[in-house]
Amino acid sequence: MKKVPIFWASVLVVLYFYSPLIVSAAPSIASFDVSPALGSSGYPYSFTWTLNDAGGSSLVIPCADGIRAKNANTGAEIVCDTKFSLPAASSGGLLLKLINISGVSKTISVKLIPKDTSGVLQDALVKTVSVSVSPSAQVVEFFKSSTTTTETGKAVTLSWNIPDAWGANISMECKDGVRATSPNYSSGNLSCGRQIFSTALGKTASLAINFTNSSIDAIPVSFTLYPAIGTNIYNGINTESITVDVASDYVPDPTVNYFKTSSPLTVFSGENIKLSWDTENTKGVNFKISCADSTTATSSVEPNVNLLCDKYALTTLLGSDGNISLAFQNKSAISKNVTATLYPAFKNKEGYDATKSKSLAFEIKPAGFVAAPLVPSPTPLPISTTTIKPSPTPAPTKTPTPTPSAAKTTPTPTPTVKATPTPTAKATPKPAATTVKIAPTASPQPTPEETDILEVVASPKLKNTQEISDYLIGKGQVDEIKSATLNSAENIYEIRGLRNVKLFYVIPVKIKVTLKVDALNGKAKETRFAWWSFLVKW
Repeated sequence: MKKVPIFWASVLVVLYFYSPLIVSAAPSIASFDVSPALGSSGYPYSFTWTLNDAGGSSLVIPCADGIRAKNANTGAEIVCDTKFSLPAASSGGLLLKLINISGVSKTISVKLIPKDTSGVLQDALVKTVSVSVSPSAQVVEFFKSSTTTTETGKAVTLSWNIPDAWGANISMECKDGVRATSPNYSSGNLSCGRQIFSTALGKTASLAINFTNSSIDAIPVSFTLYPAIGTNIYNGINTESITVDVASDYVPDPTVNYFKTSSPLTVFSGENIKLSWDTENTKGVNFKISCADSTTATSSVEPNVNLLCDKYALTTLLGSDGNISLAFQNKSAISKNVTATLYPAFKNKEGYDATKSKSLAFEIKPAGFVAAPLVPSPTPLPISTTTIKPSPTPAPTKTPTPTPSAAKTTPTPTPTVKATPTPTAKATPKPAATTVKIAPTASPQPTPEETDILEVVASPKLKNTQEISDYLIGKGQVDEIKSATLNSAENIYEIRGLRNVKLFYVIPVKIKVTLKVDALNGKAKETRFAWWSFLVKW
C-alpha cells in the first residue's frame, strides 16, 4: 500500500521537468526571401518570411563600407550588425531602403533569426538571403565656395552636404607660391596633394581657409571633397571638386615718380617750402629732416609741433601722392644746410623702402641776413697811372763879346733873359672813367706824385645747390643727391649721393659717391667711391 504514493510522485516529477520539451517544439523558418535580389541604391527592397513554431524573430543587416539600411516606411535607420526585433507572428515582411555610397556594387547577406515560443532567439536556426545594391550615382548633394576669387586678407569658406556619408575629408592641389591655413587645422599650413585631416569632418559642414600667394599672378587651386564610407575610409570615385582663383599677394617695390619743390632751394628762416610727391605701390609716405644746429622745422600738418630730426618726422603716414609745407627756423647768425628726405612705405608689410628714398637740400638763411659786400681778390688788378712832366725851360740867349782889337774898351752888356711860356702838357690817354686836365702855367711845375687808380670788378656768382645738383646729374656724376654742403671759405661744395651701377656686371645696386665740386663751374675736383667699386660695371 505504501508503494503506490511513491510511484505517482515519481511520475509527477518527470512530467514537471520534461513537459516543456513535450509541449514546445523547436521553431523553424519556412521561408525567407528578398525582392528584388539585385537593385539600385536608394530603392526599397522587400524582405518576407514564414516561421513555424516561433515566437517571433530578429533581422540583422551586416555592416559594409558605404551601405546604409533605412525603414522605408518610417525613415529610421537600422543599425548594422544589431538584431532588429520583428513582431511575433508566423509570417511577416519588412520594406527596407538600401543605400550604397561606396562607389562600387555591394552584396550583403541579411540574416533572420527565429525565436521560440518563449521569445528566446535561436541563433543556430538562422537563415540568410543575399541582396546586391548598385552604387549611388549622386553621393555629394553640394560642394561650394563662398567666392571663386580670393581677396588679400579675406578668408574663403568651403561648404558641403553628403546626406548618407559617415563624414568627409578634403584635399588641396599643390601650387608653387600658394599657402593656405585654417582655424580648423592646428598644424600650420594645410597639407597639399593628399587628404588634409586625419579624422573625418562632418558630413554637413564648412571650412574657412586663408590664402597667401607670393606669385606675381593669380593662381587657380582645386579642392576635392571625399565622402567617408566608414571610419577613415573614403569614396575616391564619387568626389566633387571646385577651383578657387587665389589672388596674388605680390606687391611690387614702391616707386617714387617724383619728389620736388616749387620753392627756392635757398630761403630765409620762417619761409614756407612747399614739397610735392607722387608714388606707386605704397601705403603712404613719411619724411626725415636732417639735424642742424639751432635749426627747427614745422609742417603744415601740425604747425605748432616741431618735427623730429634724423627720425621719421610724422606719426601718421601721408598719402601716396600729395603735398606739404615745411618751415625752418634758423636761430643762428649763419646759414644752415638741411635735407628733407621722402621715404615710401611698403604696401603689404610694415616699414619703409629706404632704397627708394628721395632728397631735397635747402639752405636756410637766418632772419635779417645781409649778404657781405663783395671784396676784390687779394691779387692786384691792372693799374692805370698818369704821370705829368713839365717841358724843359729853354736856355737864355747870350750876345757875342766884341773882339779885343777895338781901341776903346766897351763894357760888356748884361745879358737879357726872356722867359718863354711853358707849352701845355697833354696827359697820356687813360680809361674813360677818369679824365685828367693840366692847366698851363708860366713857370716850370714840379713833377706830381704817381697815382694808382683801381677798377673794382664784382666776384663771379656761385652756383646754388640746385644748379650744382642738376649739373652733376646731367653729367652722370651721380644719379641721386643726398646732401650738398657749401664750404664758403673755399667755394667748394661737398656732395654726397648715389650712383646706379651693376654689381658683378649683373646685379643692380646703388653705390655711395662723395665729391668735392667747384662752386663756380660745377666741375668735380675730387671723387670718392666705396672700396668695393672695382666690382661693378659703370
